[in-house]
Amino acid sequence: MTYRETLMGINKVALLIAAALLAGPVAATAQEYTVKNLGTLGGSSSIGHGINAKGEVTGVSSITGDAAQHAFLYSSGTMQDLGTPSGPNSYGYGINESGHVTGDEEVIADEAERAFLYSNGTIQDLGTLGGTNSEAYGINASAQVAGYSQTTGNAAEHAFLYSSGSMQDLGTLGGTNSIGYGINAKGQVAGVSETKGDAGTHAFLYSSGSMLDLGTLGGKGSAGYGINAKGQVTGVVETKGGAAQHAFLYSDGTMQDLGTLGGKDSEGLGINAKGQVTGWANTTDNVAEQYAFLYSDGTMTNLNSLISKKEAALYTLTSGQAINDRGQIVANGTVNATGLQATFLLNPKK
Repeated sequence: MTYRETLMGINKVALLIAAALLAGPVAATAQEYTVKNLGTLGGSSSIGHGINAKGEVTGVSSITGDAAQHAFLYSSGTMQDLGTPSGPNSYGYGINESGHVTGDEEVIADEAERAFLYSNGTIQDLGTLGGTNSEAYGINASAQVAGYSQTTGNAAEHAFLYSSGSMQDLGTLGGTNSIGYGINAKGQVAGVSETKGDAGTHAFLYSSGSMLDLGTLGGKGSAGYGINAKGQVTGVVETKGGAAQHAFLYSDGTMQDLGTLGGKDSEGLGINAKGQVTGWANTTDNVAEQYAFLYSDGTMTNLNSLISKKEAALYTLTSGQAINDRGQIVANGTVNATGLQATFLLNPKK
């Protein structure tokens, strides 16, 4: 098992857990949303990961017959299969305003996975830092990409910044491994790195050639997943003594615990320019009860309580993945009638 597979964050094949909807009443001033099921590429399920300013979405869907999983681009009401030029499976994670998608694809000849950039109908292999595998998670308007790559001899896995045809090694916080997840328009990268002596894993903010340790809230671990234009970061952090893992918002040198929906754990995955955060949280200490949330104006709200009763009867939203500056959210969840996982686009009601 690789280092990235042991972390608390993104799991492209993880089965999203469905449970009975436990949602509180909606405050009179709370933003409400409409829900659109984005469907699949012919298979039984899909998982969304990224959204751009236009409301276009990327992720991964099973294809007809569930024979494989392919990266997709959802735009103008249609889910487009981005294909797999080198192997059976591909996965979309990040999308920018131009509809460029980044992710990874399997390369059968090398028995590897490679970071890719999809643009104008073509998937480009971004290469590696000398090792076998790489994956990409975030992309900005300038088509700069953040991710991770194995180094020469597969000795380590390092965060990278891909820009103008070149992959730059961002290093670590003194430990062996690191991963870049989110990137903003300034080329700042949020991610996670092992610290000196591999004593822990800490969230980082990479900016202007330097990797800043964002620390923890008393525990050993934290990881940064999303970053906005202001350099604010969201992710997950261990609480004191490692008793729980909570979503956080890092801003102006301070890491703020965003709490949960009443349960033990939560995780922040996406953040927009307003500092609104989306992710998932438990409502009880039963880890199976996982729900998508929106954190806004100091309050974490179960997204299932912000949709109509009719839609809540059809779907259960288990994780908010990303949010754009218009407040649109790409979320994952289940279709209640079948229990199958699906990708949803949440649009704010006016």
